[in-house]
This record gives sequence, C-alpha cells and structure tokens, in this order.
Amino acid sequence: MGDRLEARREHLADYILLLRDLHPAFMIGYLHVQKLRRREVTVEALRNAAGVQCPLGLPKPESGRAYADNHVHLGGVGITSHPLFALMIGEGKLSQLGKGPRPLTDPTVHGSDTVDHEVMALKLNACVHAILRHALGDESRAPSAETLRYRQIRAISGTWLLERLSDRRETSVATDLILAMARLMQRDQAGGALQMLVTLALHLYTTGARENAAIRHCILLFIHLTNLMRSSIVMSGVGLKTFVKYYHSALRDQGEKYANRDRFPLLIGGGCDMVDGKLAKADAGVWREFANAAARHGGAGADPPWHRYHFSFHFIRREQKRSEGDRRRAAERQTVNRTALTLRSALEGRHWHRPQTGAGRDRDAHGSEAAPPRQDLGSFIRSFDVAGDENLVPIEVFAPALRLLREKPMVCTDRGDQLHPRRTLSIHAGEDFSNLVRGMRHVEETLLFCNFGKDDRIGHCLALGVDPQLWARRQGMAITTLQDHIDDLVWFWHHTSELARKLDIAARVLPGIRRRLEHFLAELPREEQQPRPDTLYRAWLLRRNCPDRALSAGPVDQVSDLRYLAPDVADDPGCREAEHFKRYRTYMSAARADAPAPGCQPLHIMLGQDGMPGRNAHGYVDYCSRDELDVLEAIQDDLLTWMDRRGVMIEACPTSNVYIARIDSYAEHPVFRWRPLRAEDIRPGGRYNRFGLRSGPVGLCLNTDDPAIFPTTIAMEHEVMEHAAIEDHGMGRMDAARWIDEIRQAGVGLFRRTHAATRIEPGS
Repeated sequence: MGDRLEARREHLADYILLLRDLHPAFMIGYLHVQKLRRREVTVEALRNAAGVQCPLGLPKPESGRAYADNHVHLGGVGITSHPLFALMIGEGKLSQLGKGPRPLTDPTVHGSDTVDHEVMALKLNACVHAILRHALGDESRAPSAETLRYRQIRAISGTWLLERLSDRRETSVATDLILAMARLMQRDQAGGALQMLVTLALHLYTTGARENAAIRHCILLFIHLTNLMRSSIVMSGVGLKTFVKYYHSALRDQGEKYANRDRFPLLIGGGCDMVDGKLAKADAGVWREFANAAARHGGAGADPPWHRYHFSFHFIRREQKRSEGDRRRAAERQTVNRTALTLRSALEGRHWHRPQTGAGRDRDAHGSEAAPPRQDLGSFIRSFDVAGDENLVPIEVFAPALRLLREKPMVCTDRGDQLHPRRTLSIHAGEDFSNLVRGMRHVEETLLFCNFGKDDRIGHCLALGVDPQLWARRQGMAITTLQDHIDDLVWFWHHTSELARKLDIAARVLPGIRRRLEHFLAELPREEQQPRPDTLYRAWLLRRNCPDRALSAGPVDQVSDLRYLAPDVADDPGCREAEHFKRYRTYMSAARADAPAPGCQPLHIMLGQDGMPGRNAHGYVDYCSRDELDVLEAIQDDLLTWMDRRGVMIEACPTSNVYIARIDSYAEHPVFRWRPLRAEDIRPGGRYNRFGLRSGPVGLCLNTDDPAIFPTTIAMEHEVMEHAAIEDHGMGRMDAARWIDEIRQAGVGLFRRTHAATRIEPGS
C-alpha cells in the first residue's frame, strides 16, 4: 500500500500467528527483492520509507481514529529487532548471554533443542560479516566453515561500511542496500537497518548465491539463526510461568540504546494514539528518560505527545529463597515495602521537567512553535500494578503497600499544599492457573484485598472468562498442593453457599464440597478439631492485613498507618479474640504447605469426573464433577456482575493470550463473553447468562501487553477481534464495527479520565 508493505486485512489473524515462527523482516525483505528485481522501486525509496514502514508488516488503521493502549509493558516494546541487530553488528554483550536464565525454544519449529546464545551470537555476527564482505566484492574473504567459527565478535559500524563503500567506483543494488543500512545505523534506527540487511541477504541469495555454495550456506545460516534467536525472545506457547521466568533474560537486554527509538513510534507515532506504559523503576531519572523519548518520537498530531502518554508503576512478583516455608513471606514483604517507600518519596518530590522534543510541539495563538510545557513527572505515574507469575507470590504480600500508596493522602508542597489525585490500580490477575478455582480466587483476592473501585482494572482476567467445561476437557487434570486445595475449597464453598439461595444446582453440590473440605482438613496434623467453613473463609479475608501489624500484641494506634496496613484490626481491635482471627494467627504462624511434608505431596484433581477424595501412589486425589464446573460458571458470572456494578474494568490482551495462554484463537477469547455481540446472549438464560446472574456487559478495553514481542499494535488488536466477530461469530459488518468501536471508545475514555490528573504547565 503506497510506500508501506502490509499484510492483507482478510488474512490478518493468520498472519499474526505466522509471525510466531518467522521474523517479519524476512517477509518484507522478500517483497522488497521482488520489487527491486522488477525495478518498481529504488533502494533510496526503501530507505526513505523506513520511517513509515511498520516493522511488523501490519496495515495502518483504516479510519485514523484514536486508540488507547492501557496495558503495555514498555520493556517489551520493539525488542525483537534491537537485540538481534546489536548482536549481528557486534554491539552485543556476549559475556551476559552465558549468565542468568535462558529462554526455551521449540525444537519442532527450528530443529534445535539446545540453546547456547553465546555461540549463536558469534555465528550470527560471522554470517553478517561474511555477507557484507561478499556484497562489497571482497572475494579474498569468502565465507568458509572456518570463517563461521570466529571466537570473538567483529564490530560493524555505519562508519566502517561507508569507508568500505568509498573504495568502490561501481554501484549495484547490493552496495546501495549497504549504503542505506549504514545511513540508518548512523541514526540509531535499528529496525530500518535490520530490514536493509535482511533485504540484502535475500537479494544476494536470489541472484549470485546460487552459484556460490559458501555464501548460500552463510545466508541460510543467517536466516536460521535470526529466527531461532527471535523465537527465544517471543517464546510462543511456553505458558506464562516460563514466559515470566525468562522475560528479563540477557538476550533481551542487548542493544538497549535503540529501544526508546523503537518504542514510541510503534505506540503513539501515528499522532493520535495514547498509551499507559508500565515501568518498574521508582526513579525520576528513568521517568525523565521515557518522557523525553515519548516527546521526541511520539509523532505529530492534534494533541502533542505529552497529552497522549502516562505511566503505571508495576511491582514484580519475585519469590525469594529465604522465604521458603514462611507463610508471612517476610523477605518479599520487606522488598515490597522498601520499593513502596522509595516510590512514595519519588511521587511526593519535585520532578518538574521540560521534555526534549522532536515533532509534535505545541503552537501558540499565532501558529508559531512554542516551547514544550513543564511536566510534573510524578503526576504522570497514574496507576499501580503487580505483574509476574501470580502463583509464586500472592497479592496479599502487595495489598498493604498498595493501599498505603493509594489511599494515604500525598501532598504536593512545591505549589502550596495540594493533595495528589487518587491513582488507579491495574493489576494482573487470573492470567495463568493450573486450577481454575485458584485463578478465580486470585481475581477476587485482588479485588477485595486492594479495595478495587471505579476505573480500576484487572489485567487479563482469563479465569473469569474461560468456559469451565471446555477448560476441563482440555486439561483433564489439575495439579496443586494440599494447602492450596483447602484454600480453594473454602473459597468455592463460600461462593456456592451464596448462590445456593438462588440456584438449585449450587444447593445440590454444596454438601459434597463441604465433605471434601472436611476430608482434606483431616489430613493436616495440626487440626485437632475442624473449624467451620465460614470461619475459614473469614480467616482467609484477614490475609489482606499486614501480618506483622495485625498480629502485634501492642495497642491499636488510630493515628498510625494501621488503617491502611491492617484495616481489620484498625476498624475492630477486639477482632483479635474472634475465632476466625485465631485461625488466621495459626495459619500465619505455621510453615507454608509447599514446604516439607505433608503439604508438599501433590494433589491431583480429576476434572469433569465424579469420585471420592483419597490417596493413591502419587499423592492426594480429588474430583471436580460436571455440575461443579457449571457452578464455577455461575460464580464467574456473579463476580463479573460485582465488577460491573463497581466500575471495575478488564484489560483484555487477545494476541498475548493467544500466544502464551490457554486461548487457541481470537474467536475463542473471553471478550465475546464479557461484552457479547448480541443482546439476547446477555439476557437471563442466554448463551453468556445461563443462570440469570449478569445484569449487563462488563467494562473492558483491548490492549497489546508486549507489542513486538507479540506482533501487534493497538489498532490491530481491535481489527482482529472485529474480524473474528464477523468471520467466526456470524456478526454483520455494521454491527461488528459498532461493537468494536464501543470497546475502542471505552479504552480512550479510560485513558483520558486517568490522564486528567497529570500536571502540565504551558511553556514560556
């Protein structure tokens, strides 16, 4: 399309899935070679188009409407290009590649089940060096097996390439491509330079390489290594646990100097899109760096860049070894509290900043360029998040610090004593789970423990969207631990008892859930007498308190931070004598059940089957019947209604979920359940309201999560879901367009309401 190469819209969903296994630069490069061969385009035109060519080969939005990406990790934007290019040209840090976790690759895709990134980086650099020398006519250095066994990186700079080109009198397509690559390298445009390099390799392969076995082998190895290393970055299909474990691998940290140039053109470079970017550094210097990058590369539009971005600070779930067996998780809480204090200090400090701009400057009443405004960087942190593997560290560890950060007033002292507006929450929950009950419990823990309200968001929330019957058929069996299963059964019993007043099926399964709970409680040696399920549920709710403050024997100080750290004790000091508080004290004083026996023995749950709980040679065994799976669907609906009534939204990330979660296709994504296409589907007895518990669709917005790791943009997320509504759900085009536009407007409205609290002063 014009100066851009784009995937066809009718094949967009299939194209995005194809990019799991193939770097888009090779598809774009192949088309470049065809156009160059037919003389339909010049290399100079390709270089000039590098600024408008989407590096993923995705089409432009059809309408020019504004989109808001309210859930995007800035560390994951663009990193399929700049780390690879840095390694190709010898700017990578090879010493780091042999350290830390190594991402896994799929041997069925690239023919390798071994991962040695240092060796691959050496070979990749050697391949690039050989390809460039061949293109420059240096036949004395023709690639050989020995050439590809370099023991050290050979640096390739734009200046070096220009010097080599200056020695040549004749030009060709190959030398023109090298010149374009060198010019882009001098501008630190890693994505465009990588594209020129790939186009060069494919051009050589389709012209002179057929008669030269050595260079042909070299180019094929270059293609193979590039895609193999990219697969270690994308990690499609490995599941969230593995994805999180290897997210910060050394492979992804290469070529960081190119990152901000890649990030913001992809996110807001179109001039009208908005982004809420997640970052994990409580450091005004880091905030300033991102603000400058967004202002410089955010594109020109009706609104300047500083009106189209703000940030979320996210804590990271990271288990520490010294907390093994410690139910209070003192080590993790200490880290969280230290981070929260640093963050609060940074948010209350003076961080006025005038961004360094590129395009998109404000204009005064006469149309002349005005100086950019001053920003209070602290006010641009609009949300708090907790990200990572939710099965490692529960939300109860973070909830006290989040309440203190959000609910204890913050005072701005630089312009008089003014209160900071309340920030929102945007927390990952219900994204990954081995047991659906546990995933649903994690969502409610997040909602209740963190005091969710209007415009707060749950990220992903798949546990409240997947079909329990379909999940059970696919998974067959869930594996958990004894204590986790007891917690799940307590939670399941409570919600089933609440629904038993309304639903016959809930009343039927309730006694069986209680019998199973009593059976497994008897397996815990410390239980001399079994507590009532409602006592255990109330004890579970007490986990939202900071245990050190809640269990302290001292008097309650109403002036202290206790109301944020241990609200149950602050509201009712006498609760410490209640039975459920005693159960909480017993729980917090005992070793964790995933520590040594008996809790370490695995517990297998047979899904969709009837049976009696017990033991076998492999550990504990329990069963979850089909009727219980139906009750889980009813509980999902009940929680969705709770969220809708309180204005809590879901941040859905379809492509991310298709890549690493339990969603097989866009058509299967819970977005269609959360916000049904047809009014009859949400009516009592309808497809998505079988039990009559829902009062309407739940608020949601579409997001990218990690664009470029997952090859998508915010406009494409909307487009592929609209396409699925038409092709897979039989929706008419006009109705599907109306449905997706309502979702788009919800995301834009959320961004603007959140952004309204940023502090910006006009430039002078």
